[in-house]
Amino acid sequence: MPEKIQQMDFSCLKRIISGGEANVCETGDRFLNAFADLGMKRSVIWPAFGMTETCAGSIYSTNFENEIGKSEFATLGKPIPGLKIRILGENGEVMNPGQEGELQLHGAMIFNKYYSNEKATKEAFTEDGWFKTGDLGIIEPDSGSLRLVGRSKDSIIVNGNNYFLYELETVIGSLEGIAPSFIAAFSTRPVGSDTESLVVFYTPLSDYNTPQQLRNINIAIRNITILRWGFRPLLVLPVSKDILIKTSLGKIQRSKLRKKYESGEFDSLIADFASLEKEYTPPIVPAENGYEEKIINLFSKITGISTGEIGATSNFFSLGGTSLEILRLLTSLKGQFDTKRNFSLVDLLRDPTPRGIAHLASSKTANNKEYNPIVPLQKKGVGAPIFMIHPGVGEVLVFVNLANFFMDERPIYALRARGFNPNEKFFESFDELVSTYAAAIKQYQPHGPYYIAGYSYGGPVSLPVAQTLEAMGEKVHVLVIDAPPVIEHPRGKVDRVESALMLSFFLGFIDKSQLDTLGNYLRESEDINPVDYLFSLAPTSRIRELGQDLTTFKHWNDLAYGLSQIGGSYKPKGSVNDITVFYAQPIWGSKADYFETMLKKWDKYSRSPVRYIEVPGEHHTILNPEFVDKFQEIFRSELSKMVSKQGAEK
Repeated sequence: MPEKIQQMDFSCLKRIISGGEANVCETGDRFLNAFADLGMKRSVIWPAFGMTETCAGSIYSTNFENEIGKSEFATLGKPIPGLKIRILGENGEVMNPGQEGELQLHGAMIFNKYYSNEKATKEAFTEDGWFKTGDLGIIEPDSGSLRLVGRSKDSIIVNGNNYFLYELETVIGSLEGIAPSFIAAFSTRPVGSDTESLVVFYTPLSDYNTPQQLRNINIAIRNITILRWGFRPLLVLPVSKDILIKTSLGKIQRSKLRKKYESGEFDSLIADFASLEKEYTPPIVPAENGYEEKIINLFSKITGISTGEIGATSNFFSLGGTSLEILRLLTSLKGQFDTKRNFSLVDLLRDPTPRGIAHLASSKTANNKEYNPIVPLQKKGVGAPIFMIHPGVGEVLVFVNLANFFMDERPIYALRARGFNPNEKFFESFDELVSTYAAAIKQYQPHGPYYIAGYSYGGPVSLPVAQTLEAMGEKVHVLVIDAPPVIEHPRGKVDRVESALMLSFFLGFIDKSQLDTLGNYLRESEDINPVDYLFSLAPTSRIRELGQDLTTFKHWNDLAYGLSQIGGSYKPKGSVNDITVFYAQPIWGSKADYFETMLKKWDKYSRSPVRYIEVPGEHHTILNPEFVDKFQEIFRSELSKMVSKQGAEK
């Protein structure tokens, strides 16, 4: 406990109102014990229930200290004067004490309506005027206190945040291989947990029934949940349609599924699928030393996966690690080990396992490896590798979340610009960049067919790289992610200010309105350093997430500016066999103008008709968490077409 807190006196503290989540008695007991020597009374905690619709707290318990050791969760007490509560069954009958049903409320503190939403208001109230909370509850027979046991509404509460299950079901339902409308997401609360967990059942299509196919679907569902909601499902399980029984209105009854799941009715199905997954899941290798044990603990803390499920050779991304989480891992490692000389982001990306990281952490010498542009994001799979060329900022983290969707299917290699690591010189010319990348690709994959994907700045780079490989007699497919064939900034020549603005925007330090308005201000203010000023605007939380400081941000800006300068001299010429262009809403201007005036220029550089594929999102958000799941579906579909065509030609 921090020294400042140890010096405090809590004897004057009257109440701690605890709501928003279930009150776990054991957690409350540990909390009270921790502060007992500082004068905190055991009567201070009052579990409570309230919603915005009920003017916040409206049901309170004054009996928490007497429930410790007697039950897992605390009851919520009784309503304040003027509030009535009732428990209603599935058929509309009022339940007796001890019987489960939906908690409904009535009283002067209940809101009248949702603003400008008549439909939601009508759905929120019963015909006789009671507010439907969406929570399942019981009135305890002996005390008359309310106890919540779950949710009847289509939502889950995790760490105090409310998530709507139908939103996730809709996204999952669009995944390849899943029977439409046969998805059910529901909440459960494992014994001893102080928050709810997510369970997802789905029915696969009949031709998606191999263990590898089912595992790929499970990985996609897990990644979508992590990216959109920030936590991992407790369980993802393929089931037959007869388990996902629908009502006459076509709805799957989540509450019944939850009861069956929690009663153990699906335990044999879960065990059978776990056995199938073992065929494709690497064995858990125990740690060999203290370094590996510490790193396994860090993996567990960041991902929420128990240490028993993480081994010394477990890949951070195979566990569902995201681009932001790998940065958190890097920051945590620097805090635990003396790694300033030996650690860099690219080191983690190249071997993101406890064993690989432990080797770096235990090394006594600086890690000054020769520059290699290739950063493996996925190393396994029978499919042909995809080589992804960085955007104008030179970094490859933007590809991590996309690569996670191809887990064990095919290798994904990203090409990172030179200059991030100590003693690395920036590229001096565009030709040097192209020849370096082409040689590296050839070294990792001696012969084609090659799949070269370039995002933004990487789009124009992919053309001469592909031409270099074609000149060696190789088959190459070019996949452009939202870029014209020329490196031209939409707002004209890139100066130091524009470079700093674009990097700040890419990193989330500033928003679109600031991007549009700060340019003239920074150019006209001679006494302001643009990089210093933009860094000062960055949210502290975002700086911490990215592990940045002013020195590293300045260096990164120099690198990005250098790339823009060498790229500005590039003039495309010649052609390649085929090009596919994925495009979204541009940062400035209309999509139609962008398509006609810029993207259609690709037609000049392909010997076969260019395929133009529209994708959701904007130029800078295509690969962000809210759109990457949709993009990977479209991207995967186009890859499948290329592979099929390749096989037919052979």
